[in-house]
Amino acid sequence: MTPTPLKELFRSIRASKTEALRDPTTHKWVPQLGGYLRVGPLQTFGTFPAARCYPPAGTTHKTWHALQPPNGHPPIEFLWSETTKTWITDDRRSNRLGYAPEYLSSHGWTYLVKLAGPSHG
Repeated sequence: MTPTPLKELFRSIRASKTEALRDPTTHKWVPQLGGYLRVGPLQTFGTFPAARCYPPAGTTHKTWHALQPPNGHPPIEFLWSETTKTWITDDRRSNRLGYAPEYLSSHGWTYLVKLAGPSHG
């Protein structure tokens, strides 16, 4: 059976979870396809204090934190990846597996607090 062009395209941009976690800002989960896809990097814009979305100095790898999105939305929990300097989300509805602090800051987010663990269990 000859693969369709769409299946070939999907194969060329699909990634393993291990690969996706190496660069979470350029990968997203696509539930309809049951896998991670490589996508372009997210763009920052405007002038912003990049440091406002970084965790405190000395923060360890794989610790949970709350960040405040703009416009009065409730805080959102992220896992800090010290190795990639990225906020990882386990929310499969998210557009990306992870976000750079500079990107979140450029969109009005701010760091709030370190958490004992995820509130969702």
